[in-house]
Parts: sequence; C-alpha cells; structure tokens
Amino acid sequence: MDFVSNTFQLRTGHGISRRQLLQRAMVLTGAAMLPAGHRADIWNPTTVQAASAGYADLHIQVADDGFTLPQSIPAGRYMVTLDNPRAEGITVTFIQPPPDKTAADLQQTLRGEQDPAWLYDAVSLGGPYALAESSAQGIVDLAPGAWLVSGGQSLPGPAQWLTVTEPETPAAAAPQTNVTLTMQEYGFADLASDIAPGPQIWKFTNRGQQPHLMDLVRIAHPVTVSDVIDFLALPDDAAPSPGRLSGVDVEGVAGIGTTSPGQTVWLVLPDLSPGTYAAMCFVPDRELGTPHAMMGMVQVFTVTDAAATAPVAGIVIDAGQTLSVDIHDFAFTPAVIEVAVGDTVTWTNRDAAPHTVTGETGSDLASGTVAASATFSHTFTSGGSFAYKCDFHPSMTGSVVVQ
Repeated sequence: MDFVSNTFQLRTGHGISRRQLLQRAMVLTGAAMLPAGHRADIWNPTTVQAASAGYADLHIQVADDGFTLPQSIPAGRYMVTLDNPRAEGITVTFIQPPPDKTAADLQQTLRGEQDPAWLYDAVSLGGPYALAESSAQGIVDLAPGAWLVSGGQSLPGPAQWLTVTEPETPAAAAPQTNVTLTMQEYGFADLASDIAPGPQIWKFTNRGQQPHLMDLVRIAHPVTVSDVIDFLALPDDAAPSPGRLSGVDVEGVAGIGTTSPGQTVWLVLPDLSPGTYAAMCFVPDRELGTPHAMMGMVQVFTVTDAAATAPVAGIVIDAGQTLSVDIHDFAFTPAVIEVAVGDTVTWTNRDAAPHTVTGETGSDLASGTVAASATFSHTFTSGGSFAYKCDFHPSMTGSVVVQ
C-alpha cells in the first residue's frame, strides 16, 4: 500500500470535499484532518488549565517550521494543549518508533519513499486535532522512551523528538468521562445514538488489531451512515444528487490522531452544540489500503438536550414462516423480532460493506462474513432471547425473541 497515492493537500473553507475526507492516508502520522472553516457555535476554543484538572501540562505550539515543545519531560499523564495559529487544521500524534527508525525515516515514509508497514507496528498515541487559528486539548499517557511528535506532511519540517524520562511523581488518576468509545474493526462501539450537549471528555480505547483514529464532523441535516459513505465514494468532481449530502453540509469539529491497538487517549470537548454529527476513521486498512470509513467505520449520532435513545418496538410474526431481517444503512431492521420455536430467520445484507450476525458467547448464532447481497439463515429450535451484533460494526445490534 502506498500512503502517498491516497494523500492530497486539504483545502481550506467551510465545506469539506470527498477527496479531503477520503484521502487521509497521512492519518497514521497526524496529518491535517479537516478544513479551516468552522462555526463558533460548534467549537469553543477555550482551554482547560492542566493544573486545575490535576494533570501535568504539555503545551505544543504550531510554528511555521514545525512544533515548539519541550525536549524532555518525565513520564506521566499529560493534558496536551495544541495551539494552532495556522490557516489549516492540524493533529499532533506521538509515535514511539522501532529502534532502527528515525525522524528522517518518518519523513521518507510520508513521501512514499519507504514501506509504511513499520508505522502499523509502532506505538502511536493520538493527540488532539486543532482547527485553524484555534486550540484543542487531549489527555495522553506518555511512557518512558523516545517519541516522535508529528504533525504529518501538512506541517513543514521533520517530526521532533521528545525524550520521556522515568516518572518523578505517581501517575494522575484517569479523568472522569462523559463518553467512552471502543475503536475496533470496523466501528466505534459504545457510542450512543444520542449524546447530551455541552462540555465533556471522551475516552477512546483501541481494542482492535489495527490503528484507528476519529474525525468528528457536524452535518447540517439528519443523515444515515449510508448517506455519508455514498458521499465519500463519489468522485471529487461529481455533483451529489439533489437532496443528498454534499460538502457544504459538512463542517469539521474535532478529532484524535492515530492510536495503536491497546492504547487509550482522551479528547476534551469544551462545548458540543445540538445537531447531527458523524464519527469516522480514515486509517488505511493494513491489508486492503482502503480507508476504514469506506469499510463501514462511520457512526452517525445526534447531540440533543433529550440525550436518550428511543426504544425499538418489537415485531410479532406468526409461527411457521421464514422471517426476514434486512441489513441496511448499517442497521438490522427490524432490530427486535419475535418468532416461534422452529421458525427460521434470514438476514439479507443490502449494504455494500460486509457484516456479520454474531450471537453472544456460547450461542450457535454465527454467520461469519455476510458479503453484500448475501444472506444468512438460522432456525431457532428453543425458546429464549438471542441478542446479536455485527463483529465489524459493534454499534449494530439486534435481538430475536423466540416464544
């Protein structure tokens, strides 16, 4: 996979083009994510004082030729404040490379002159994304060792070394969080469909086998996951059909840089206003090179004062039939279905992305991969409630109630 073949300089402005979102191969090294334009009611750049939050402060200033930051700090939990006076957004990513890799290797990899495989194996902690002429904050745990601090190809100059020494004081307690997300292939588990507005801290833990990140955008009107993926899949010079999602509908809000499997980071959101949002991951898949968003790692949610998910009504079916569940718009429809012992349920994948129908531990409900347009059937021979999910997209859940 060639990172550079998927990378283009991002344009500034209010709207976001498909090319800007899709061609984010530099995400592994903290490239600029979203355009400069933003609305003040979406993002309040007021920062939190690290000391008042109980964390050591790591202040990083974006300069014309790179980052301005300390050369050495003790290990520990840090409130990272990224100040960005530039006219484009930027992410900071902390990379602990293999012993044989240098800052020059990283730059060569960004230019496509080295095989990028080593970046997947390096330890990466995603710092915050700062909009143009704004500040952003996140919390990271920096272990002892040599770290490359990178802004990706969007930041002139090579990545800078940060030496992290043995800790001088005990680690600070983990922050209290409003939202906890699990990143994995290929979804954001535990991200609710409705989230309360206002200041908050989000916790991200990568439980997958590949690196992941999150780009957070606000969308001007309600959309489905399929709407977002269809928008991303269109050629950059193609006009969306009337009434469909377009670049002028999408605005950058926040994000975290690439985070390796097994790692946890936090994002500070000083304010999140009501509206429709989408969380996306654009790390290129290690085997396919396809951005994870195009493999279904997109989740749409609403920030609302109600902040409650409406219950899904069950559907009652007469016995003696083969019942159908559609997999469409990254959801099982109906999500809850009631059947009789001996009935068969057939799931049909009407999405372009693959899915699974996987029961809880010990269940024999296990479809394996259900490709686009494929089906999976299962006959229920005993009563009970059988919850299931999609392994690729854990936010997709359903249940079969057998009477």
